[in-house]
Amino acid sequence: MKKLSILLFALIIGYSYANSQTIYDGELFSNRELSGTARYVGMGGALGALGADISTMSTNPAGIGLYRSNDVAMTLGYTNNEVKSNFMGEKNSFKVDRIGLKNMGIVFSTPMYGSSLKYLNFGFNYHRSNDFYRSIGMSGTFNTSADGGVISIANAMAVQANNSLLNGNDVANASGEGGNIYANPRYGWMSLLGFNSYLINPGLVDGEKRYFPHPMTSPNALFHSDERGGINQYDFNISMNLSDRVFLGLTIGAYDLNYRTLTYYDEAFMFENNPKYKEMALLETSSEIDGSGYDFKLGVIVRPIENSPFRIGFAVHTPTFYNLTHYTNVRFSSDIYQRDAENQSLNLLQTDIDTYNELSGDNISDFKLRTPWKFNFSLGHNVGDFLALGAEYEYQDYSSMKFKYDGGGSMGVNTDMLKGVHTLKLGLEYRIVPEFAFRAGYNMQSGVFKEDAYKEISNNSVLTDVQYVNKSNVKNTFTFGVGYAGKVFYSDLAFVFDSYKSDFRPFDDPELNFTKLTSNKSQVLLTLGMRL
Repeated sequence: MKKLSILLFALIIGYSYANSQTIYDGELFSNRELSGTARYVGMGGALGALGADISTMSTNPAGIGLYRSNDVAMTLGYTNNEVKSNFMGEKNSFKVDRIGLKNMGIVFSTPMYGSSLKYLNFGFNYHRSNDFYRSIGMSGTFNTSADGGVISIANAMAVQANNSLLNGNDVANASGEGGNIYANPRYGWMSLLGFNSYLINPGLVDGEKRYFPHPMTSPNALFHSDERGGINQYDFNISMNLSDRVFLGLTIGAYDLNYRTLTYYDEAFMFENNPKYKEMALLETSSEIDGSGYDFKLGVIVRPIENSPFRIGFAVHTPTFYNLTHYTNVRFSSDIYQRDAENQSLNLLQTDIDTYNELSGDNISDFKLRTPWKFNFSLGHNVGDFLALGAEYEYQDYSSMKFKYDGGGSMGVNTDMLKGVHTLKLGLEYRIVPEFAFRAGYNMQSGVFKEDAYKEISNNSVLTDVQYVNKSNVKNTFTFGVGYAGKVFYSDLAFVFDSYKSDFRPFDDPELNFTKLTSNKSQVLLTLGMRL
């Protein structure tokens, strides 16, 4: 009996965490921005085969093997992130500015005399590999469905309640099962909020019980979200130079991840098309994901022709293995009119639900994420002492990422809506005189999500930040830079601009028109360093 109780407890705990994360978390945490030293960024990150830059230890670790002297550098950056939205002609714009440390690293280069091993180098580098600082918003009156029906977040609540009902879990029975309903692993929070605020109500279809959205007119909706946090990456590198022909490198990466979101979603509508009966529903969700991870990167650079400046590079990155914790709470308030049983009068029903108070804190769950493998192929060539050219290609299959419970079992997150991502990097450096250089670069990244991707929420999920953004097929990034290199001291300046379009919905409803987003991000980076 004791063993059976332990088994049942384990099943309940596992069930409570089912699909509490989505592919949108995985995509966000797997992606890496173009960041690092200003020289690296100014050349579009296309230094995998050229090497001799601190930032290459995070792309092709063998690049550190080309160092012949010690190096220490620090990079500061300013970022402006603007997101413009357009929902059926209703336009909004949101900006976030940020100044912070982007990179700080050191390389120790040790000459090895009398053998084919020419140099043995060691390096450490910190860099901000991803910044999550962004604000998104939309507003407007929702379109109607093809049959003239109303589209509302109540529809999404009813869908979750009905899917649970088909599995034998009636949200109306949650309060009778004992304990706090928001700690009950059998029910999703969206359906609980909808039922307990009268935004969804039971009815019959062919004698079978079903839940239906509260009758209303097309709502006027307002959505706003603030995203904060980032990924701090710490790379430890060892690399070597073999006969100035082959360069090998290994980097061990450690990651510190923090992602915070605060979403605000409001609907205002009328009951029975009567302006006298104004109704509303307000959903506020606070969510945070914290944790750490690690990965390994192996790289090689080969000079195929002796004394030729042409080089070929290849690197493979293992998945990043994250251990993460999700914290979430929600506050939901509403004003809803309902007729009494005799249909004689209307009653105003006001609700204010706060899960933080209900549970005496956040809902907390642990999970593991394994990001995709990454493969990097690069070419580099120098023309005399005045021109350097670099090109890189990277591939990641995002559909291969894995979500697991803290205990190790699969969470069953459907990654079939993700694609393999191709990234092309091009860069050049032209030295006007030996001390001064001009740089330019370009990145093209293909889309992650398939056309029909959406945020899949399980029947018992605690997620209430149900919005999602599908990025367009191509993200273009343009970079420019200048640099000064003295005998010891050097400084570099880079400017980055990227732009891409996205489709946004505050919740999943195939008949809700997408809000069109345009994201423009500008960065200015300044690196100060010394080579000794």
